[in-house]
Amino acid sequence: MSETGVGSASTERGDHGGLYDQAGNRIGGDRPRRDVEVLARFAQEQPLATALIALGLGYLLGKML
Repeated sequence: MSETGVGSASTERGDHGGLYDQAGNRIGGDRPRRDVEVLARFAQEQPLATALIALGLGYLLGKML
């Protein structure tokens, strides 16, 4: 007899959490991972622009606080 409990379905699949519908399909997909990959690729391709954006955001946050 196999035990079932909270998180047992995600453990069997090897996933690290997430939401599943009644059929067992994952809800939401990999969108956050793709968004991060796009940002990482931009940072690798445009390091100067990334640095300038980071400095600008830091300046604006410093002014607001």
